[in-house]
Amino acid sequence: MSASDGMECGAVEPLQRHVDKKTPKVVLEALLKGPSSEEILKGAYTSIERGAKLLSVQEEGDVVIADFSGIANGKSCRVKAIQNQIARTITDNFPGKSAKILVDGKPATPQN
Repeated sequence: MSASDGMECGAVEPLQRHVDKKTPKVVLEALLKGPSSEEILKGAYTSIERGAKLLSVQEEGDVVIADFSGIANGKSCRVKAIQNQIARTITDNFPGKSAKILVDGKPATPQN
């Protein structure tokens, strides 16, 4: 999720959330829930579509592989924002880890 002013499509500002168990699956599921009403009133938003689902999460060494359905893929500012939200959720919560994003089992389009 982001609380940025939307000026740069890839900009992401973290929101602090409490989760019962800090695992990649749990923190990504919290991300997919989107901002709360209170967070929205404070300016938070998400680029991730409602209805997006986390299909699976695996860890291979220092890489968290997360497979989603219902998220945009391709090359666009919005997709870059989505990928940055997912990647930052992993790297901010699990230092030393990186994220590999899949959409319906296939690697997400790189946004370089």
